Amino acid sequence: MFGCASDPPPKPQPMGNAGGCNGSYGSDSGGGWGGSSGGGGSSSQPPPGLVFESDLHRIASGATLQLDTLATPPLEQWTITVDDPDVLGVTPGDHRIELAALTPGTTTLHAQLGDRTVSYDVTIAAAAKLEVRLVRPDHRPEPTSHVTALAGSVDTLEITYLDADGGVLAGSGAAELTGEGGVSPGPLGGQPLVVASPQDGVPRDYTEVAFGSGGRMIAEGDFGRVAVDVTTVLRPARIDAVLTLLWGVVHVATITGQTSAGEPIAGMSGTWTVAPTEHILTAPDTAGPQLLVLPDSTFHGTVAITAHVDSLTATTSFDVP
Repeated sequence: MFGCASDPPPKPQPMGNAGGCNGSYGSDSGGGWGGSSGGGGSSSQPPPGLVFESDLHRIASGATLQLDTLATPPLEQWTITVDDPDVLGVTPGDHRIELAALTPGTTTLHAQLGDRTVSYDVTIAAAAKLEVRLVRPDHRPEPTSHVTALAGSVDTLEITYLDADGGVLAGSGAAELTGEGGVSPGPLGGQPLVVASPQDGVPRDYTEVAFGSGGRMIAEGDFGRVAVDVTTVLRPARIDAVLTLLWGVVHVATITGQTSAGEPIAGMSGTWTVAPTEHILTAPDTAGPQLLVLPDSTFHGTVAITAHVDSLTATTSFDVP
């Protein structure tokens, strides 16, 4: 029910790609990746091999997880099986395997091609508790049980599943979301362009929530029932334009807002102006919570980006040498 985007460079990669470069070779009964083709000669085709690019072995019960692979020949030519299909469901794709954590337990996934088999151990654990955070581009806030939001807005919340010992469990969709009052689950949108990374490489749930007015967001699952109280305000007391470098000279600007007491406000959005306008590409247009700014190869100088919310403005800038 939840989305989790993970685009490889050079596109933005807000959360880390399910373990990133910490690939897991698993246990390989056929001699591992690469190796000699035998006979003392060379072969025009590399020997079969498969690497699990993720290193995530603990998944929340009821969640799904995309397990990326690097396979030769392509994954579709490998046979994918699991020792206990009552614990783990597997659905192979073009270059990844979707794992469905069905019930708590431990099992092993196998990818087989000819006499070569690569295995990957998986433990499914019940989520004993859940953490909810606002999504911020410049830092990762502490978990919260209360959100202040702009009335009529939509924003993304991060949901983390934890086991009984407080360990983080991978996966998305282990909670059922409902709303009370003016709060309701929003459309599936995946991750924003920029998310402050938790630095552990574990994919989490990112779900949009609509804040029509005050109320509560309710999450239910193995962990029980968790409520996040929501208070709405009509406008912020202060806004900031937070600039994040994606790659090269490509930046993303994000509007953040605060109440007069300094409490962060979810659901911030507004309009943008960029100066100069020549040789600067922006998306999406000039309105929204985030703005992608891309100077072309002929531009050199300072790019100034200003966010506008009602009568409030905030400006940030960056230099292109």
